[in-house]
Amino acid sequence: DRESVERVRQMLQQLLAERFKLRVHEETRPMPIYALVLAKSGGALGPELRRSTRDCLEEWKAQGMPDARNVACGSMPSTRAGAVTGQAVEMRPLVRSLWDWTGRPVVDRTGLTGRFDFTLRWAPDGSTDTDAPSTFTALQEQLGLKLEPGTGPIDVLVVDAAERPPP
Repeated sequence: DRESVERVRQMLQQLLAERFKLRVHEETRPMPIYALVLAKSGGALGPELRRSTRDCLEEWKAQGMPDARNVACGSMPSTRAGAVTGQAVEMRPLVRSLWDWTGRPVVDRTGLTGRFDFTLRWAPDGSTDTDAPSTFTALQEQLGLKLEPGTGPIDVLVVDAAERPPP
């Protein structure tokens, strides 16, 4: 639960502060980002991105879980290098994955709400598969989305001081 996670985080921070004299603070800095936007004017989606017809809450209730909001429906269970599928997924998990795949923060500016089913296939960095498109091309051709480079405010953790611990 969130209380346990927060408690462990605070204990770790205290340990690092005591052992390494670590002092940090958070601040927001302008950094390079990608904005995820619709590729076509008019809001047309790509052939591999469809509004989901699954009703996760009804499925959960039918299974005796009236308030289970974080189970398989709505996640991206099938992910491997160069391919991902999702069922009843909001944009947030896809955006998080794009951040990992591109190495740059991604901000959702699609305006899309609700849940989607999709399949995305691309050639990951270092791949020898010459038939698969790049991440950027695959997003545009398959999902009707594109990544636009820009600058945006990103929260960062700044290390103010740290020392080697005594032996």
